[in-house]
Amino acid sequence: MRKSKSNAKFPPGQPSKDEIVEARGQRFFSNGTPIPEKKPKGPGGRPMGAVSKMSRTAADRYVEEGGLLPIDVMGENMRFFFVEGTKFAKQLLSMLDEARAQGVITPAHIAEVTRLLNAIHRARVVSQQCAVDMAPYLHARLASITVKNEGEAPLLIEYAGIEAGV
Repeated sequence: MRKSKSNAKFPPGQPSKDEIVEARGQRFFSNGTPIPEKKPKGPGGRPMGAVSKMSRTAADRYVEEGGLLPIDVMGENMRFFFVEGTKFAKQLLSMLDEARAQGVITPAHIAEVTRLLNAIHRARVVSQQCAVDMAPYLHARLASITVKNEGEAPLLIEYAGIEAGV
């Protein structure tokens, strides 16, 4: 049988295992270990998204050695899938012209048209997604514009040489 440790820091009476005891203004766990005071967290540390000196120098060294940047890869993918979609569209048009000249459309023609339309759609969707991913690297977001009218003067809007007072 194990004997429990007695601790003089506790007030009289045996606290339960999970109970927190307060003695002489300080708080203790039931095993006698003092509970550390929580320090308020301040606005310290690196801001979210900030680049450290090491990661910046590693990225610069990578580019100097001829490495591709993510935007380069996204641009190449966008161009590739755009060109692929255009190739499929040209194949589809030539196949339809051929079928129109023969005057006959077979189930094989319909299956090929369906395949080409699906391939065009997939290529264009991937190209569009690459363009969406690239946009923040190339174009700044437009700030919202606030129009203020100061004083009693009417707001003057000029559009193509036509004035309109509001």
